[in-house]
Amino acid sequence: MKIQALVFIVFLGVCYCTLYPSYQFNDSWNVIGKASENIVIPVRIALRQRNLEEFRQKAADIRNPLSLEYTNYMSIDEIMNIIAPPVEDQMKVIQWLNNYGITEVTNKRDFVEFEAPIVVLNKLFHTEIKMVQHEEESAIQHKIVEGYEIPEFLEDVIEFVQDLPFFIHKRNLAKFADDSPSKDVLYPQTIEDLYSIGNYVISTNSSVNVWEFTNLSYKVSDFEEFIKGTDLQVVPQNITQIGANNNVIADAECTLDIQYITSIGSNATNFYLTSTSWVLEAAQTVFNYQVPILVNSISWSADEKSEGYDYNSRADTEFQKLGTRGITVLAASGDSGADCNGFQNGFSTGYPATSPYVVSVGATEIVSVNPSPKDNLEEAALPPVCSDYRYTCTTCSNGCSEEPADPAGSYASGGGVSYYEARPSYQDTVVSAYLNTPGITLPPSSYYNASNRFFPDVAANGDNILIYLNGDWTPIGGTSAATPIWGGIIAVLNDFLISQNKQPLGTVNDFLYKMNADEADTIISIGTSSTNNKDGCQYGWDSNPNGYDPVTGLGTPNVNKMLSYVQNNLALFKDYNIR
Repeated sequence: MKIQALVFIVFLGVCYCTLYPSYQFNDSWNVIGKASENIVIPVRIALRQRNLEEFRQKAADIRNPLSLEYTNYMSIDEIMNIIAPPVEDQMKVIQWLNNYGITEVTNKRDFVEFEAPIVVLNKLFHTEIKMVQHEEESAIQHKIVEGYEIPEFLEDVIEFVQDLPFFIHKRNLAKFADDSPSKDVLYPQTIEDLYSIGNYVISTNSSVNVWEFTNLSYKVSDFEEFIKGTDLQVVPQNITQIGANNNVIADAECTLDIQYITSIGSNATNFYLTSTSWVLEAAQTVFNYQVPILVNSISWSADEKSEGYDYNSRADTEFQKLGTRGITVLAASGDSGADCNGFQNGFSTGYPATSPYVVSVGATEIVSVNPSPKDNLEEAALPPVCSDYRYTCTTCSNGCSEEPADPAGSYASGGGVSYYEARPSYQDTVVSAYLNTPGITLPPSSYYNASNRFFPDVAANGDNILIYLNGDWTPIGGTSAATPIWGGIIAVLNDFLISQNKQPLGTVNDFLYKMNADEADTIISIGTSSTNNKDGCQYGWDSNPNGYDPVTGLGTPNVNKMLSYVQNNLALFKDYNIR
């Protein structure tokens, strides 16, 4: 935590020092006024983790297919025994809270959580919590605007107060498509044909989850109509809710995510998580869920730089904790191409897609269908939604061609280079090849650090995906469509592994890059020499027809080929022992 000022105060015999997080409260946030002191709000306090180098090495070995420790996953207790602060330090924090009348404290060993009235929190942190509103949001939030204090004797124990002092503008990435009557649309069967998934039905405890950061949700009635209208052959299992579900007004992002991860990951064990905080808190919640939720899809983003290194570094550790339990996290790469809104000498980058411990997912679009569905399919072979006069359903049963999402359309596949994150070793070969490919025009070197993490890792179709939203069919798209599609695909691969008594994929990035290097037809490069994701910017990133690029990553999946590769490499995986 960056310390900008020290102010010592004697309070109840305890010396306090003022700590300022390393973020800046900026003009996009408006202070509405002082928060009502009687409102009770939840709080988490992050405790300083220990032995992080030891833990990171263990996590690296567990996710590396070339390591003897590959997929040798750990339990919650085994992980926490390494990184949790000493019990006496945990108890210092709890006793401090107890002294302020906060007696119902949940201790998760590397963070504590509780609820308290704002009047108590103001005294606890020597601050004044205020009501604030982001200029692009309607929701009013409770935030610490002017810094906060903790006792001097806890400085080496408390890393920071979570959420309250962080001004993170979270954006969902769903994009509404052109609703013209002649527009071709995609539905689950299109995706299954496009990526050679076939009629694969999950038969094990392979599980999926979507993370949503809103007070809105999906509607059960919409979900039921989606199942009927797309004629899903296997009705998705019941969805276990983690957090609130507003079943009155459906949000487009939430609806897209749950409808497609459950239909592509057919018959998976389904979860749905909501949080009004951000990815750090969501990752902590999933980590502490006793049964590992194996695949987690995030179609939300926030500016990497404005979040600050401290927040992202702690969230990265949480993602590594998930990976050491055998849990995969995927994140949408963004829909603004290279995104030139003034950050990083010209480019803005979105977190968590830039984290090297998540699979960053870009987007493509279908540019041709061979042959036309009208020439070879009877109308009765298509699902009921295809009788809707507004849309022409696309099928890829006989082949489709993809290209990176066109920046001239409603969105461009996000991609680029992280502001903070060092380049992981699994990217070294492909990124070096990209940077030295003849004909590739790179942005000015001042716009990016070539030694940092490039993104996305992979891509899938994100154009004109049909969902059922608030009582009607709606085409939607963006990388937020591509991400739950990949989530469903990872669930399929996990199912096959578990059915063979093998461990699931966990942090899968190293494996994906190795698989693609070994067999290029498992993830297919779909770049075109004419595509650049600058999306109105002066500069952007060229697409690469023959390999990795920071537009669509390694490319799009061929699930049949991926399953064959996994089957031929089962010896890499430890026997199933998820805890």
